[in-house]
Amino acid sequence: MPLGCRIRKPVTDNSFPSSRRIPASVEYALISKYMKDDRFLDNGMFRFTQPASLNDVADARPVLQRDQYAPEDWAAANAAAGRNGIYGLGTDQLEDMFLTPYPSWRLCETVAPGLWPVHEPRLREEPFTSIDELDQALAERAVQLWLEQTNRSVLVFSLTTVVRSEMMHAYYGNDHNGLEVRFRSEHPFFSDRLHPIDYNDDPVSVSLNQGWVRLFGRTIKTEDILNENLPAPPLELMLRKRNEWQHENEMRLLRRPDEASTVAEDPDPRGNPVFLFEVPSDAVHSIILGYDNKEWKDVLGKISGSSRWSGVEVYRREKDQLQSVHEKRLL
Repeated sequence: MPLGCRIRKPVTDNSFPSSRRIPASVEYALISKYMKDDRFLDNGMFRFTQPASLNDVADARPVLQRDQYAPEDWAAANAAAGRNGIYGLGTDQLEDMFLTPYPSWRLCETVAPGLWPVHEPRLREEPFTSIDELDQALAERAVQLWLEQTNRSVLVFSLTTVVRSEMMHAYYGNDHNGLEVRFRSEHPFFSDRLHPIDYNDDPVSVSLNQGWVRLFGRTIKTEDILNENLPAPPLELMLRKRNEWQHENEMRLLRRPDEASTVAEDPDPRGNPVFLFEVPSDAVHSIILGYDNKEWKDVLGKISGSSRWSGVEVYRREKDQLQSVHEKRLL
């Protein structure tokens, strides 16, 4: 996926698009982040979050599939066939020629009972009594290593093209007690590693078939797993979410932990470090206060009394007698 993807114009008023891909030909003006508090006003610092602290427990977590091939495995097999000038193969032929280990026989507990149980202390202290048990532990170890590697190497700043959203103000904006920050998408801060989410119910999979472990169609050697020498996980692992989250129309700005401006003294409730990045104030277009925000006057004072936010527009969401919501400009 290319860096700095172009995306669609902002969606407003709870209109949730149904397309899985964001058209690359459409520019947009604003992207939003809904927040429960205004701590960022003190120093311009926003948290970029490691996958282990994201709100969806399935986020950036590969799914282990045993005795079945992932779509990426079939794609890799087709690509290998094409490189060899072979086209039009059925799935059985593709599997036999490009997915099945050669030789396919293995020294399992039935073929070579004298070799079992097998000790592999890099996986666990207790011996393995069957090859199926060993294969399962190996694949589970690969999944765990990729999870650990991703949490060490990638941070996410979650944004959305959905602006003026009741749902987002309720869920991420602390039940309308928080605020919405709208950013200028064309600002250089967002020009690098900003990606649309691929809403897709086919997860990024680690597949296990006949002793071979694959991630996103790439075969991983057993010794590389045992020696914790795995390749970097694919970008898709950070950018694929289940369709049930599609209404959020999320964008993700990705960074590395070593790029953070600072690290907070205290960890988050899950025990993970809090990495903070200073977002340039001129990247902020406007701040919209929730209609139930009890501290809105204090927030307004912080903004009006700070040179950092002098160019930022400030609005407050208000309800009229018919309970319709409007944005009233304060600054």
